[in-house]
Amino acid sequence: ITATGLQAQAAIQAGTGQANNVRWHSGDTDFAWIDADNNLVPMDAPTVLAFARTANQHVRVHAIAARLIKNDILDGQEADIENDPRWPTQRNYGETDDQDP
Repeated sequence: ITATGLQAQAAIQAGTGQANNVRWHSGDTDFAWIDADNNLVPMDAPTVLAFARTANQHVRVHAIAARLIKNDILDGQEADIENDPRWPTQRNYGETDDQDP
């Protein structure tokens, strides 16, 4: 995802990654990402860049939460790993539960 986001950013900077141009990747087919239901989702470069940034934020906040929980465990504290309130929710890292894709 990160590499594709960088490609999208480069296309935007080069002027070939305009909104609604799904052939920004220099291919002869539309650029598409495969979603959780195995459907191809066409994406222009600005959408891919936003997707990559959101994915990066998702990984970052989960890694930080995991480290904090791990520190507690290493310090001998009991932990309910699955229900720890430090795990991020969509609401506390920039998204909403009712956000449309």
